[in-house]
Amino acid sequence: MNAITYKPAIEALEAAVEKLHEETHSIKQNAPDFSIGNFKIKMDSYGIRFCHTSVEDVNFQLNDAWNRNEEEFPFKEVLRVSWSSWSYDNDEEHLEKSISYLEAELEKLHIIKNKSYLPVAKEYWTWIKENISPLYEKRYELERSITELKTQEKLIETAEEKAKAIQWFKDNEGKTIYLHDGYYYNSNCYANEFDIGMFKKDKVCVSFYGTNKWYDADKMLQLYKSVIRKVAETKTDYSKHWDDPTRDTYMIYDNLTDETRKFVNYETVSKEEYKKYKK
Repeated sequence: MNAITYKPAIEALEAAVEKLHEETHSIKQNAPDFSIGNFKIKMDSYGIRFCHTSVEDVNFQLNDAWNRNEEEFPFKEVLRVSWSSWSYDNDEEHLEKSISYLEAELEKLHIIKNKSYLPVAKEYWTWIKENISPLYEKRYELERSITELKTQEKLIETAEEKAKAIQWFKDNEGKTIYLHDGYYYNSNCYANEFDIGMFKKDKVCVSFYGTNKWYDADKMLQLYKSVIRKVAETKTDYSKHWDDPTRDTYMIYDNLTDETRKFVNYETVSKEEYKKYKK
Protein backbone atom coordinates (compact mmCIF):
# COMPACT_ATOMS: atom_id res chain seq x y z
CA MET A 1 0.00 0.00 0.00
CA ASN A 2 1.28 3.48 -0.86
CA ALA A 3 0.23 6.99 0.19
CA ILE A 4 -1.93 7.44 -2.93
CA THR A 5 -4.28 4.74 -1.62
CA TYR A 6 -5.49 7.05 1.15
CA LYS A 7 -6.28 10.09 -1.01
CA PRO A 8 -9.74 9.03 -2.30
CA ALA A 9 -10.88 8.11 1.22
CA ILE A 10 -9.59 11.38 2.66
CA GLU A 11 -11.21 13.42 -0.10
CA ALA A 12 -14.53 11.62 0.41
CA LEU A 13 -14.45 12.29 4.16
CA GLU A 14 -13.53 15.95 3.62
CA ALA A 15 -16.46 16.31 1.23
CA ALA A 16 -18.74 14.79 3.88
CA VAL A 17 -17.44 17.29 6.46
CA GLU A 18 -18.11 20.18 4.08
CA LYS A 19 -21.63 18.88 3.50
CA LEU A 20 -22.21 18.77 7.26
CA HIS A 21 -20.97 22.36 7.53
CA GLU A 22 -23.50 23.43 4.91
CA GLU A 23 -26.30 21.47 6.57
CA THR A 24 -25.49 22.95 9.99
CA HIS A 25 -25.40 26.46 8.56
CA SER A 26 -28.74 25.94 6.81
CA ILE A 27 -30.40 24.67 10.00
CA LYS A 28 -29.04 27.61 12.01
CA GLN A 29 -30.25 30.06 9.38
CA ASN A 30 -33.76 28.61 9.65
CA ALA A 31 -33.77 28.24 13.45
CA PRO A 32 -36.82 29.30 15.48
CA ASP A 33 -36.82 32.80 16.93
CA PHE A 34 -35.47 32.34 20.45
CA SER A 35 -36.11 35.78 21.90
CA ILE A 36 -37.67 37.64 24.77
CA GLY A 37 -38.84 41.19 24.25
CA ASN A 38 -36.24 42.98 22.15
CA PHE A 39 -33.47 40.50 23.02
CA LYS A 40 -32.56 37.59 20.78
CA ILE A 41 -30.25 34.68 21.55
CA LYS A 42 -26.83 34.43 19.99
CA MET A 43 -24.58 31.54 20.95
CA ASP A 44 -20.86 32.21 21.17
CA SER A 45 -17.83 30.28 22.42
CA TYR A 46 -18.37 31.36 26.02
CA GLY A 47 -22.05 30.66 26.45
CA ILE A 48 -25.48 31.95 25.45
CA ARG A 49 -25.73 35.66 24.79
CA PHE A 50 -28.94 37.70 24.59
CA CYS A 51 -28.38 40.67 22.27
CA HIS A 52 -30.69 43.64 21.77
CA THR A 53 -32.06 43.57 18.24
CA SER A 54 -31.63 47.29 17.51
CA VAL A 55 -29.38 48.88 20.14
CA GLU A 56 -25.71 48.02 19.74
CA ASP A 57 -23.66 46.82 22.73
CA VAL A 58 -26.68 46.06 24.92
CA ASN A 59 -26.56 42.39 25.87
CA PHE A 60 -26.18 39.90 28.68
CA GLN A 61 -24.70 36.44 28.83
CA LEU A 62 -25.09 33.04 30.47
CA ASN A 63 -21.61 31.61 30.86
CA ASP A 64 -20.73 27.96 30.43
CA ALA A 65 -20.61 26.21 33.82
CA TRP A 66 -17.50 24.18 34.66
CA ASN A 67 -17.86 20.50 35.66
CA ARG A 68 -21.33 20.52 34.24
CA ASN A 69 -23.65 17.57 33.85
CA GLU A 70 -24.29 17.26 30.12
CA GLU A 71 -27.84 16.07 30.74
CA GLU A 72 -28.67 19.23 32.61
CA PHE A 73 -28.78 22.85 31.48
CA PRO A 74 -25.04 23.60 31.42
CA PHE A 75 -25.10 27.37 31.86
CA LYS A 76 -24.93 29.59 34.91
CA GLU A 77 -27.58 32.18 35.60
CA VAL A 78 -26.61 35.81 35.09
CA LEU A 79 -24.36 36.57 38.07
CA ARG A 80 -23.19 40.07 37.22
CA VAL A 81 -24.77 42.99 35.38
CA SER A 82 -22.74 45.54 33.47
CA TRP A 83 -23.18 48.08 30.69
CA SER A 84 -21.00 50.26 28.53
CA SER A 85 -20.15 53.83 29.44
CA TRP A 86 -21.47 56.13 26.78
CA SER A 87 -21.56 59.91 26.39
CA TYR A 88 -23.68 61.79 23.85
CA ASP A 89 -23.73 65.26 22.35
CA ASN A 90 -26.54 67.48 23.52
CA ASP A 91 -28.54 67.51 20.30
CA GLU A 92 -31.81 65.89 19.29
CA GLU A 93 -30.28 62.99 17.37
CA HIS A 94 -27.88 61.96 20.11
CA LEU A 95 -30.41 62.48 22.87
CA GLU A 96 -32.74 60.08 21.07
CA LYS A 97 -29.90 57.55 20.89
CA SER A 98 -29.27 58.04 24.58
CA ILE A 99 -32.93 57.44 25.42
CA SER A 100 -32.99 54.29 23.25
CA TYR A 101 -29.85 53.02 24.97
CA LEU A 102 -31.22 53.61 28.47
CA GLU A 103 -34.56 52.01 27.57
CA ALA A 104 -32.75 48.95 26.23
CA GLU A 105 -30.63 48.69 29.39
CA LEU A 106 -33.73 49.07 31.56
CA GLU A 107 -35.48 46.28 29.65
CA LYS A 108 -32.41 44.11 30.13
CA LEU A 109 -32.41 44.72 33.88
CA HIS A 110 -36.10 43.76 34.17
CA ILE A 111 -35.49 40.52 32.20
CA ILE A 112 -32.54 39.63 34.42
CA LYS A 113 -34.38 40.52 37.61
CA ASN A 114 -37.40 38.28 36.94
CA LYS A 115 -35.26 35.56 35.26
CA SER A 116 -37.63 35.42 32.31
CA TYR A 117 -34.64 34.63 30.10
CA LEU A 118 -34.21 31.15 31.62
CA PRO A 119 -37.10 29.36 29.90
CA VAL A 120 -36.02 30.79 26.54
CA ALA A 121 -32.39 29.80 27.11
CA LYS A 122 -33.38 26.27 28.13
CA GLU A 123 -35.65 25.92 25.11
CA TYR A 124 -32.80 27.07 22.90
CA TRP A 125 -30.37 24.62 24.52
CA THR A 126 -32.82 21.75 23.96
CA TRP A 127 -33.10 22.75 20.31
CA ILE A 128 -29.30 22.83 20.00
CA LYS A 129 -28.95 19.33 21.51
CA GLU A 130 -31.60 17.90 19.22
CA ASN A 131 -30.69 19.63 15.96
CA ILE A 132 -27.09 20.85 16.04
CA SER A 133 -25.18 18.65 18.49
CA PRO A 134 -25.73 15.42 16.48
CA LEU A 135 -24.24 17.14 13.41
CA TYR A 136 -21.26 18.34 15.46
CA GLU A 137 -20.70 14.79 16.73
CA LYS A 138 -20.79 13.41 13.18
CA ARG A 139 -18.34 16.10 12.07
CA TYR A 140 -15.93 15.41 14.93
CA GLU A 141 -16.05 11.68 14.14
CA LEU A 142 -15.31 12.35 10.47
CA GLU A 143 -12.48 14.75 11.36
CA ARG A 144 -10.94 12.16 13.67
CA SER A 145 -11.04 9.63 10.83
CA ILE A 146 -9.42 12.16 8.49
CA THR A 147 -6.66 12.83 11.02
CA GLU A 148 -6.00 9.11 11.43
CA LEU A 149 -5.86 8.54 7.68
CA LYS A 150 -3.57 11.54 7.14
CA THR A 151 -1.28 10.24 9.88
CA GLN A 152 -1.06 6.85 8.17
CA GLU A 153 -0.61 8.55 4.79
CA LYS A 154 2.25 10.64 6.17
CA LEU A 155 3.94 7.59 7.69
CA ILE A 156 3.82 5.78 4.35
CA GLU A 157 5.01 8.87 2.44
CA THR A 158 7.94 9.25 4.85
CA ALA A 159 8.82 5.55 4.51
CA GLU A 160 8.75 5.88 0.72
CA GLU A 161 10.92 9.03 0.87
CA LYS A 162 13.41 7.31 3.18
CA ALA A 163 13.65 4.36 0.79
CA LYS A 164 14.41 6.75 -2.10
CA ALA A 165 17.01 8.59 0.00
CA ILE A 166 18.76 5.38 1.06
CA GLN A 167 18.84 4.13 -2.52
CA TRP A 168 20.28 7.47 -3.71
CA PHE A 169 23.09 7.25 -1.15
CA LYS A 170 23.82 3.65 -2.22
CA ASP A 171 23.87 4.68 -5.88
CA ASN A 172 26.33 7.49 -5.07
CA GLU A 173 28.56 5.61 -2.63
CA GLY A 174 32.18 6.77 -2.98
CA LYS A 175 31.27 9.99 -4.79
CA THR A 176 31.69 13.66 -3.92
CA ILE A 177 28.45 15.64 -4.07
CA TYR A 178 28.47 19.36 -4.88
CA LEU A 179 25.73 21.82 -3.91
CA HIS A 180 25.06 25.45 -4.79
CA ASP A 181 23.30 26.15 -1.50
CA GLY A 182 25.21 24.77 1.46
CA TYR A 183 23.88 22.17 3.87
CA TYR A 184 24.15 22.77 7.61
CA TYR A 185 25.60 19.59 9.07
CA ASN A 186 25.54 21.10 12.56
CA SER A 187 24.16 24.26 14.12
CA ASN A 188 26.87 26.60 12.82
CA CYS A 189 28.73 24.76 10.05
CA TYR A 190 27.60 24.18 6.51
CA ALA A 191 29.15 22.56 3.48
CA ASN A 192 28.80 23.03 -0.26
CA GLU A 193 30.21 19.57 -0.88
CA PHE A 194 30.40 16.25 0.92
CA ASP A 195 31.72 12.74 0.36
CA ILE A 196 29.55 9.65 0.60
CA GLY A 197 31.43 6.79 2.24
CA MET A 198 30.56 3.21 2.94
CA PHE A 199 27.41 1.77 4.49
CA LYS A 200 27.57 0.00 7.81
CA LYS A 201 24.36 -1.84 8.64
CA ASP A 202 21.64 0.79 8.26
CA LYS A 203 23.91 3.86 8.38
CA VAL A 204 26.17 5.60 5.92
CA CYS A 205 29.35 7.59 6.54
CA VAL A 206 29.12 11.15 5.23
CA SER A 207 32.23 13.34 5.30
CA PHE A 208 31.98 17.14 5.43
CA TYR A 209 35.45 18.62 4.83
CA GLY A 210 37.03 15.75 6.75
CA THR A 211 34.41 15.62 9.49
CA ASN A 212 32.83 12.17 9.39
CA LYS A 213 29.26 11.64 10.46
CA TRP A 214 27.22 8.45 10.47
CA TYR A 215 23.77 9.14 9.07
CA ASP A 216 20.74 6.97 9.75
CA ALA A 217 17.64 6.95 7.52
CA ASP A 218 16.23 10.13 9.07
CA LYS A 219 19.44 12.08 8.54
CA MET A 220 19.86 10.66 5.04
CA LEU A 221 16.37 11.87 4.16
CA GLN A 222 17.11 15.32 5.53
CA LEU A 223 20.30 15.64 3.47
CA TYR A 224 18.66 14.08 0.41
CA LYS A 225 15.90 16.71 0.48
CA SER A 226 18.55 19.42 0.48
CA VAL A 227 20.28 17.80 -2.49
CA ILE A 228 17.18 17.49 -4.69
CA ARG A 229 15.58 20.83 -3.91
CA LYS A 230 15.50 23.89 -6.15
CA VAL A 231 17.44 27.06 -5.40
CA ALA A 232 15.55 30.32 -5.91
CA GLU A 233 17.45 33.49 -6.74
CA THR A 234 16.75 37.10 -7.67
CA LYS A 235 18.75 39.40 -9.92
CA THR A 236 18.08 43.12 -9.60
CA ASP A 237 18.64 45.73 -12.30
CA TYR A 238 19.48 48.76 -10.16
CA SER A 239 19.33 51.05 -13.19
CA LYS A 240 15.56 50.70 -13.15
CA HIS A 241 13.25 52.54 -10.76
CA TRP A 242 12.46 50.71 -7.52
CA ASP A 243 8.77 50.29 -8.38
CA ASP A 244 9.41 49.05 -11.94
CA PRO A 245 7.94 45.48 -12.03
CA THR A 246 10.70 44.42 -14.44
CA ARG A 247 13.48 45.51 -12.06
CA ASP A 248 13.81 42.03 -10.55
CA THR A 249 14.33 38.81 -12.46
CA TYR A 250 13.48 35.54 -10.73
CA MET A 251 15.35 32.29 -11.38
CA ILE A 252 15.33 28.73 -10.10
CA TYR A 253 17.83 25.90 -10.66
CA ASP A 254 18.83 22.56 -9.15
CA ASN A 255 20.80 22.68 -5.93
CA LEU A 256 22.78 19.64 -7.12
CA THR A 257 25.72 20.59 -9.34
CA ASP A 258 29.30 19.42 -10.03
CA GLU A 259 32.80 20.66 -9.32
CA THR A 260 32.44 23.36 -12.03
CA ARG A 261 29.41 24.79 -10.18
CA LYS A 262 27.40 24.88 -13.39
CA PHE A 263 23.68 25.62 -13.26
CA VAL A 264 21.41 22.67 -14.01
CA ASN A 265 17.80 23.19 -15.14
CA TYR A 266 18.24 26.95 -14.87
CA GLU A 267 15.07 28.84 -15.77
CA THR A 268 13.48 32.25 -15.37
CA VAL A 269 10.14 32.12 -13.57
CA SER A 270 7.38 34.41 -12.35
CA LYS A 271 7.48 36.02 -8.94
CA GLU A 272 4.69 33.71 -7.79
CA GLU A 273 6.60 30.61 -8.90
CA TYR A 274 9.78 31.97 -7.27
CA LYS A 275 8.00 32.31 -3.92
CA LYS A 276 7.14 28.60 -3.96
CA TYR A 277 10.81 27.68 -3.86
CA LYS A 278 12.25 30.54 -1.80
CA LYS A 279 12.80 29.56 1.82
